[in-house]
Amino acid sequence: MPEIRDFFKKSYVLSKIDILCKNIFSFADLHIILLDNNGEFLLDKFPKSFEEKKIDDFSAKSIKCKIQHLAKEVLVKNKKRFFYFKSETSANIYLTSFESLKGSKIGVFCALKFGKKSSLEERKRIFAFVQTMSNLIAENIYQNYEVQNLTEDLSLKFEELSLIYDIADNIDMNNSKDESIEYIVRKSIELINPHFVVWNTKGVENQVIYLNNPLAHIEEIIKETKLKKICKEIDKMRGDKSLPLIINQLGKYSNLRGFSSEDMNVLVIPIMSGTKNFGTLNFFKKSSEDFFLNDHLKLLETIAKSMANVIKNGELYQQIQNLLFNIIRMLLNIIESKDDYTEGHSKRVYEISIHIGKAMNLGKDAMFDLKWASIIHDLGKINIPSEIVKKPGKLTKEEYEIIKTHPIVGANLISHIVEFKNVAKGILHHHERIDGKGYPNGLKGEEIPLISRIIAVADTFDALNSDRPYRKRLSLNEILEEIKRSSGSQLDSHIVDIFFKNLNNVLSGINRKELKFSDVH
Repeated sequence: MPEIRDFFKKSYVLSKIDILCKNIFSFADLHIILLDNNGEFLLDKFPKSFEEKKIDDFSAKSIKCKIQHLAKEVLVKNKKRFFYFKSETSANIYLTSFESLKGSKIGVFCALKFGKKSSLEERKRIFAFVQTMSNLIAENIYQNYEVQNLTEDLSLKFEELSLIYDIADNIDMNNSKDESIEYIVRKSIELINPHFVVWNTKGVENQVIYLNNPLAHIEEIIKETKLKKICKEIDKMRGDKSLPLIINQLGKYSNLRGFSSEDMNVLVIPIMSGTKNFGTLNFFKKSSEDFFLNDHLKLLETIAKSMANVIKNGELYQQIQNLLFNIIRMLLNIIESKDDYTEGHSKRVYEISIHIGKAMNLGKDAMFDLKWASIIHDLGKINIPSEIVKKPGKLTKEEYEIIKTHPIVGANLISHIVEFKNVAKGILHHHERIDGKGYPNGLKGEEIPLISRIIAVADTFDALNSDRPYRKRLSLNEILEEIKRSSGSQLDSHIVDIFFKNLNNVLSGINRKELKFSDVH
């Protein structure tokens, strides 16, 4: 917001003072002049006044010089005075300081009355009137100044709130940390229009550069090696690493000179959560005149808080995901320990399902559901007795009914995890059939969730490709023939077609030995 002195000098403020002065002082035949706190003329009605009084240029210049001299005395020595200036054109001069309500001098208020010297009583009366009126005008201006500041503050607060809501609306827990950070940085670029932004993490050596123009290249602006050196030098200039910093015209500083053919301005915002420092955002402008301002700081500090929360929440979310994955991996180990024949089955079903999902161009949310549902599709088998799972011969009707409960048990085990609502559905229906003869609900066709239909194809392939207690694994040709025969009855024919088109990728994928958490996340 502008200082009161700067606000006082604005043309629309001077115009308002001019109107007030005309209304107040014209009847007393007083001519009003305003000077700033350096003694320079602001509201100068001399030309018109001198023309009306037919005052020659020499006398006009003499009066103006005398007023400036007296004004400086008022400002420096805090004198409030009236004075009679006698020359070929005489004038009574009344001067008083023009002050804000908080007492800071913002200029000098001068009233000029041409003619013979007034009596002492008359001069005292006029001077008291001038002082009273100048105080009223100063108060009016200060009220306008406060209103403007309040308006600007409200506008800035509204902008900050809008920014917070916009970021909150566009970021959710399913966004990766990098996606969320990129969105926030892009939002800040829209707001303050820098040429580029450098996100320094873990020190200056680790940099991510975001350009205002995504089609441009950083080397067109500045060499990346030089940029690292600039960021290092700027980092050295930061005293308190928790505070933001603005450096306009880098060329003024000897340690920052010569890095770029054009002068640059930089604004540094630390990304902090409590005492933990995640890094800094450095905003660069290629201009010696388009400076960064304190208003930019306020908006970017709002963005910095959002970014710190995203990083902090991202770390927390990853810890929770790691914990969840380790628990599920433990449960899968328990399940697979019940049946040596099915060791690695869940990992392979996961691999096949992901290849199919990618080939189908599934969206981010659907891929998240498919990843988790495929890796834990047999979670419910933890409740099935080992003797049934390992039975070498044909299952009895009762035993088969127990086996058929595992999708329901698996879905129930994760049903309380909000993010796994669709994962639970995928698990529940992965043994349904396209012809409606599957279990547990006998769903048909597209009544079956898409991820369940994908897992069904992957599960069928790996079951046929594995040794079982009651049979040896089939050859690849036999497996593929069986899948073709099942297409349209047991399995979704469209997904089977995609499976065959991507068979080479599927076969290479299932040969991986280790499944990493990052694959599922």
